[in-house]
This record gives sequence, C-alpha cells and structure tokens, in this order.
Amino acid sequence: LAQYLRFQGIAVTGSDRFHGCEDTAFIRRSLEGLGCAVVQQDGSGVGADSDVVCVSTAIEDSNPDIAAARDRGIPVVHRSDLLAAIIATKRTIAVAGTSGKSTVTAMIFEFLTACGQSPSLLSGASLRRLEKQGLIGNAYSGGSDLLVVEADESDGTLVKYHPEAAVILNISK
Repeated sequence: LAQYLRFQGIAVTGSDRFHGCEDTAFIRRSLEGLGCAVVQQDGSGVGADSDVVCVSTAIEDSNPDIAAARDRGIPVVHRSDLLAAIIATKRTIAVAGTSGKSTVTAMIFEFLTACGQSPSLLSGASLRRLEKQGLIGNAYSGGSDLLVVEADESDGTLVKYHPEAAVILNISK
C-alpha cells in the first residue's frame, strides 16, 4: 500500500519494528528509494503533518505510533479500509481464497499487461518481472483504471471490498 500511494504521488512515512535488521533491509531501502521515510517504531514518524496512521491486524494497540497518533488526534485506520478506498477508485479485480491468491493475482496482472491494458497491482507476493525493474514486486501503478488485488480473507476484512469482479479460488475453515 505504501508503494502504491507513493506511485500516486502521496507522501508516505512508515515505521519498522525491525528497522536495523538485515532481513528487512532490502524492503526498507526500496521503500526509501521510492521516497518513503522509514523510521524506528517509536512514534517519531507520526507528526503534525500526518493525515492518517494505517495499521494492519498484526499491530498491537500498545504500538508507539498508534499512541502518538491518538495523542495528536490523528485518525488510525486499518489497512483494509485504505485498500477498500483504493479499490473504490478503480475497476478492480479482487482475488480471494484460502490458497493460490498470489499466483492467480499475478496471472491476471500478466494477462492484462500482455493484452496492453496497463493494470495496477496490489499483491501479497512479489512478481519477478517487477523485481527485475527494481521494484519490491508486489505493487505497480499502471496507466489504466484497472487494478488487480490480492484480497486476503484471513482477518475477515474481505467484506469491505466492492470490486468490479471477484475471483474466489477456494474456501476452507
């Protein structure tokens, strides 16, 4: 989501609890290369110029960034709400299911690209072709109003999305 927002020209600051970790250094450097400011997860990235703080289900309420946002009266939104807002602005194909989402999302993106449709992409996994272009590989901003997204159902947020087309691969408990 941070990458996609940067592709749209929106300023993005984010925090990483593993800021100094070599395991995540490539992603941090790639985000910084796009113009994202990546800081320690200590609340310092949430300033007076912040419009919103976006969190995932994995972020605890005790997180220093959430506390800083609340202290400053800055809204805290779930990543699914941000994704739902993005989906609402595009002709979106959302791919959901217990398994195979990343593969099918990538396939649809590649099919549309090969047909000259210039779609955008938000995926859970990286596409090698995009990585070869120097991107992290799981987000892309195309030139059309088409968007292909991997819609994760694991936390129940799938119901927030209203895509033009939905692909349900499989369902399990």
